[in-house]
Amino acid sequence: MYISEYPRGSEWRKWDLHVHTPFSYLNNQFGNDFDRYVKELFKKAIEKEVAVIGITDYFCIEGYKKIKNEYLKNDEKLEKLFSEDEVKIIKKIRIFPNIEFRLNKLVGSNRVNFHVVFSDEVLISDIEENFLHELDFVYGGNTFDVDEKWKLKINNLKDFGNKLIKEQPELGSNGLFVGMKCAVVDDSQIMDVLSSKKSKFLDKYLIIVPSDEDLSRISWKSQDHNVRKAIIQKSNCLFASNPNTIKWALGKFNDSKVEYIKEFKSLKACIWGSDSHSYESLFEPFNKRYTWIKADPTFEGLRQIIYEPEDRVKIQEEKPEQKEPYNLIDYVQFDDSKGMFTNKEILLNQNLNVIIGGKSTGKSILLREIARAISPIEVSRRLKDANLEDYKVYENDEKLTDEFIVKWVDGREDKRSNENRDYRKIIYIPQSYLNRLAEKEGEQSPVDELVSDILKNDNNVKLYFEDLNNEIGLINRKISHEIENLFENIRRSHVVEEDMKNLGDKEGINTYIKEIETEIKELQSKGGLNDKDIKNMKN
Repeated sequence: MYISEYPRGSEWRKWDLHVHTPFSYLNNQFGNDFDRYVKELFKKAIEKEVAVIGITDYFCIEGYKKIKNEYLKNDEKLEKLFSEDEVKIIKKIRIFPNIEFRLNKLVGSNRVNFHVVFSDEVLISDIEENFLHELDFVYGGNTFDVDEKWKLKINNLKDFGNKLIKEQPELGSNGLFVGMKCAVVDDSQIMDVLSSKKSKFLDKYLIIVPSDEDLSRISWKSQDHNVRKAIIQKSNCLFASNPNTIKWALGKFNDSKVEYIKEFKSLKACIWGSDSHSYESLFEPFNKRYTWIKADPTFEGLRQIIYEPEDRVKIQEEKPEQKEPYNLIDYVQFDDSKGMFTNKEILLNQNLNVIIGGKSTGKSILLREIARAISPIEVSRRLKDANLEDYKVYENDEKLTDEFIVKWVDGREDKRSNENRDYRKIIYIPQSYLNRLAEKEGEQSPVDELVSDILKNDNNVKLYFEDLNNEIGLINRKISHEIENLFENIRRSHVVEEDMKNLGDKEGINTYIKEIETEIKELQSKGGLNDKDIKNMKN
C-alpha cells in the first residue's frame, strides 16, 4: 500500500523562496564562514517554522550545491553543527535552487531581474551543464561584426570582470563581483533553453519576476511598460507583497479574468520572501509579510499555485485558517488484534477529509467508529432515527475491533470504551441516512433539521439564523395584526352595507323623489299658487 510522505494532505506552511548565500557576490553580508551560514540558516528556519527555502544566488547555484552536497548529504557534518532533534527537522525542510538573473532589458533606468526556481529533483549537473552553461552573455562588441559572447560559467564571469577592471579600474578589484555586476542575459534565450530540453526540465521549473510596486496603477501602453509586460507574460508568478498588485495579478481590476488572461497569458500567484543578504534579515520579510502556501512542501506542491493562485497562497503574518484545537482531530486509530484493520495512526487534516476505497472496504465502519468513540449517544440517535440495520449491530454492542481511539489536537483522547464522560458535539451522518430521512413524510423534513443543525455549528450562521427567526417573528406578529384589522374592516363594511340596504337603492330613491316632486306640483296647482308665490315661500 502506498503511503504518502505527507499523509495529512495539503496544509498551510511557511515558505521563503528568496534567501541568498555567501555566493551572492553582488551583495554578500554573510561573510565567508559557510559553516556559520548553514548553522544560522537552519536554526532560524526551525525557529520561524519555515518548511521550504529557495536558496538564491546570482547567475549560479553555488550556494545550493554546497548546502546539498557538503551538508545535507553529510550526516557527520550536520551532527557537528546541530542537535539530534534539529537534524531530524532539517531533514524535513525542503530546499530549491533559485537562480537570479539580470536581464539585458531596462524598465526606465532599472535593470530587470528574472528568477528561475528549479525542482530539487533536477540534478545539479543538469542545471549547470544543460541550462546555465547553455546561456550566453556579451563579453565584448566588435566593429562590423557580431558581438563576442561567452557561456555563463563562473570562470568566464570572472575573466569578464577582470577584463573590465583593466579597462576601467574604478569598477573595483574583484573580478567575479564586477563580472556578475555587469553581465546580462536574454530572457528569450533562457526560455528557449528550458523549452528545448523537455526531458530534463519539463514541469520542473517556475519563472518568477520581482515586482513589489503597485502594478494596478501602471499604464501598459508605453514602450518601457510593454517590455515589462512581455516579461510578466512569461512568468508563472510574481515576487510581490503589495496588496493591490496581488489583486491585479488575480485579474480583479479587469472586467473579467478572461480579459486579464488574454493580455497577460495567465493569472499570477504572488509570493514574497525575505531576500536575505544578512543574518539579521533571514526569513524576516518587510512588515512580516510571510508567504503561506497550502500544499505539500514539494515542488509539485509549489506548482499548484499556478492553477489555484488565490486559494493556495496567502501573504500575512499569521497562519491562515487557524481553528480552535478542541474542534480539530489530530488522528484516529484502530486497536485491532484480529488483523482486520491497520493499527497505524490515521492522520486527519484540519479541513476537508475524504476517504476513498472500493465497496465493503471499511469506509462506513471507520466513520461510525470515529463518531462512536466521540459520542455514542449521537450514533445511537442517528441510526435509530433512520431505522438503519447498523442500529441493531450497535445496540447488540458488536465490536469489530478491540478498541478505537480519537486523538484531538488539544490533547484530549476519546475511546470507544470510555464511559461516563462529557461528549463533544458532532453530527454523524451514516450511510443511506439522508435517503431514509428524505423518504419520511412531514411538513418539516428531518433532512431540513439536519442541514440546519450542521449550518448552526458556525457561530456566524447561528447568529444569522437567530436574527432571521426574530425578523420572522416580527413579520408574523405584523401579519396577525393586519389580519385582525382586515376582519374588523370586513365587519364594518357589512354594517355599512346593511345601513345602505335599509336606505334603499339609488334607482328606488330617484323614483321616490320624482313621485314627491309630481305630488308637490299637483298640490301647488290645486292651491292656486303661481311661480312667484312659490318663490316667495322658499325665501
